[in-house]
Amino acid sequence: MTTPTVPRDVDLERSFVACALYADGPTVATCREIVGASAFMSRFWAVVWERVVGWWDAEGTRPDPMAVARQAAAITGNEDRRACSDVTAAMADGMAMAAFAVPRAKELRELQIRRELYSVGYEATKAAATEPDIDGVIAFTQARLEQLDELRALDETGELAPLAAEAHRRMETGEAKGWPSGVPFVDEWAYGLHRGDCYLIGGPSGMGKTWMACQIANAQADAGRSVAFFTYDMPPLELWTRLIAGRIGIRAYRLQGATFDWSADDWQAYEAARQALEASNLRVLNQSRSMEQVARYVRRTCPDVVIVDFVQLLEWPEGATGVYHAAQRNAELLHTLGQRADCAIVAVTQMSRGSIRAGDGEIQGAADGPRWDQIASLWVHITRGEAKGEYVLTCRKARHAPTGAKASYCLSSATGQMQPMKAGALW
Repeated sequence: MTTPTVPRDVDLERSFVACALYADGPTVATCREIVGASAFMSRFWAVVWERVVGWWDAEGTRPDPMAVARQAAAITGNEDRRACSDVTAAMADGMAMAAFAVPRAKELRELQIRRELYSVGYEATKAAATEPDIDGVIAFTQARLEQLDELRALDETGELAPLAAEAHRRMETGEAKGWPSGVPFVDEWAYGLHRGDCYLIGGPSGMGKTWMACQIANAQADAGRSVAFFTYDMPPLELWTRLIAGRIGIRAYRLQGATFDWSADDWQAYEAARQALEASNLRVLNQSRSMEQVARYVRRTCPDVVIVDFVQLLEWPEGATGVYHAAQRNAELLHTLGQRADCAIVAVTQMSRGSIRAGDGEIQGAADGPRWDQIASLWVHITRGEAKGEYVLTCRKARHAPTGAKASYCLSSATGQMQPMKAGALW
């Protein structure tokens, strides 16, 4: 068996430890948060670093380099003379270099992450070539990628300068404004869709939640953005009809009839809508029914917008003890996916029957743990209005709009679009 070549840099490890020996307590504490002993390829320098940290913990002062060298030698089995010589040479090279301790720690951390990524690729390729169970290989690779997510979390420093630079870049490029959602009320309350944010559409059955999701999907597709639409409430073929109806109106439902009674204009409108959708980056998926499968697809394809309709039909995650626990765990996973995959999440959710009777608008699966409405940047609640054909959107939560804001709309039979309610406008 051939041993893979992995990134290594013992000189960097030696240089980092030399800088750390000169550094003060706060600098060592910062380095400790960035890099651990597992980042080192050299066992000796890993132990020296552990001894440096241990010395600060025990004594609260800069360590004695020779004492550290002897302690490391005793642990690793090196000769005292050789260990002291190595530490002395490193310190001579790193004289007055304490200011570089943190940058060296970041370099070492990045090197460790690259090693881990290399290892994932190597192991996945080997497994794919030798293992007959491809599902097992996929599950194995997914688990390793999740470990990389953990490494990424540990690598987070919380520094403000990168945030300021990113905010400035988004302001200059126009990204800060968000993407027009295709639904005027959403844009008014949330300033459009933003990467990393979760938008929740809730309400009882038959209130137009999927219509709203399809209107958002069509608008994003027309703007050239990639959309992954995971449909669990209705089959993909029916959703296709709904997407077409959002472009040409309810005449699209004749696609599901026994006979067609379309005029030449109807056929022309349908062909234009069909070609626009087929040429777009909108994808409709139905078989990825767990959050692990959804995350796997999103990792592979990197869509701009992910729509899940509806979230209670996702399979229970591993370890879930009941329907509420499963819903809350999937909520957490979907929210995390949006932030790590840098995409906007649109989640469609059903209200529980008990909450509909009580009139409190609570969401299924909100009994314990983080609630969907806490995770979402915008929560829109849909109910039927008093007028015929009227539906009411209520802003239950938003970062940029008052809670309780309302808007009335109807579904246009001619265009299939949600539009502001006008007197006499009926579905």
